[in-house]
Amino acid sequence: MSDEPFEQWARRREEERKRKKGRLRLNTLNSGPERGSHVDPEVPRLISRWDGYVWEPVAVACNWAAAASVLSPPSGADERPEQSASTRSPGQNAQAHSGGITERKRARLRGLL
Repeated sequence: MSDEPFEQWARRREEERKRKKGRLRLNTLNSGPERGSHVDPEVPRLISRWDGYVWEPVAVACNWAAAASVLSPPSGADERPEQSASTRSPGQNAQAHSGGITERKRARLRGLL
């Protein structure tokens, strides 16, 4: 196994950090360890956004369904058509599923506040 030079590792790490910027995640607001979404679906959820260095709290949703609607809005006519895997580059695939915040998600967050 060959070691990766530090400069390459640092560049790759910085690119990964920037790529994930804006990603959203959910955390339950109850005592105890973090568990799957099917456990206690009625517990409030904290919606956090990755700013490149730390997770920033963005909003609180009353339950899992409300929080999930912010992260994965229902398919609509105004969304971009999905590209086939053959026409999409590996970087595009990662960005499409990275959870980056969009205007639609921002509007849903504003509705939760």
